[in-house]
Amino acid sequence: MKFVEIDKSNEPVVVYEFSSKDPTPQEFDAYIKDLTEDIHNLSGAVVVNDLSNAKYLSSENRIKAGKVIKDNESVVKQNIVAIVYVMPSVVLNMLLKGIFAIKKPPVEVKIVKTRAEAMQWASSKVSMAAVA
Repeated sequence: MKFVEIDKSNEPVVVYEFSSKDPTPQEFDAYIKDLTEDIHNLSGAVVVNDLSNAKYLSSENRIKAGKVIKDNESVVKQNIVAIVYVMPSVVLNMLLKGIFAIKKPPVEVKIVKTRAEAMQWASSKVSMAAVA
């Protein structure tokens, strides 16, 4: 089982499905590499981060992931329409909302409880972006 599976079969909706596995440093670095490449190569994308099964990341890994977004903020704004997080945990949901209240994300963000909700919302965002 990998730390994260990336599904681009419904592009421009791209799904990152995080497992309950603690990533090794190499796995997390591979995720960061893939994330950075996607930020630069996607166009008009909506990213679905499915954290339904994810464990809480170490602060070191959270900082690494946040740095990628911060360092590529202008490219994120250009290439990513929105990001939706699937987070059934009320506690983690509140934690993420708190983080976003302190550090505003570069694109629209939504937090939902199910993958179905996320996919529906992502599809509507893609449709709205295509019309705009």
